[in-house]
Amino acid sequence: MANDPCLRAQGDPAEREARLAEERFLLIVQVEMQRILNGKGLKYKDLSKRLGVSEARVSQMFGDEGNNLTIRTVAKIFHQLDERPVLISKKELERRLAEARGASDPAPTWTFTGSIDELNLSLCTRYVTHTEQSRELSRPATGSDWASAEKAVEARSAHAA
Repeated sequence: MANDPCLRAQGDPAEREARLAEERFLLIVQVEMQRILNGKGLKYKDLSKRLGVSEARVSQMFGDEGNNLTIRTVAKIFHQLDERPVLISKKELERRLAEARGASDPAPTWTFTGSIDELNLSLCTRYVTHTEQSRELSRPATGSDWASAEKAVEARSAHAA
């Protein structure tokens, strides 16, 4: 438990938020690397040979101990997977998407037609809360867990469409 960055930062909300931001970004990187591995049909053993490290080290990079991943290591992994990473801030991505759609404002706007009495704010609040909770990601422990999580996301996306 002492290794949990969120627990170590309990007393200071700013430090806790910073740690959570680090963990979120790390998870995004790990998920993308795992997605590429899965897409290419590669296993940790294959990547370990390409990187010249042990399979245990690769497993560590994709697991909870991935907190020691460096930009250099991520760059090596992408290179060995014949991929090129791209880093872009969410704000810039939203701006570019809006520009591509021909919109000047990247933020989607919602328009409510009808009387304010018809707007059930408690339902809206529950929906937003549920949506935010469904976006929370837990870190899968193994490669098969990653694959299962990825399939679940694909199934939800297909069901939503």
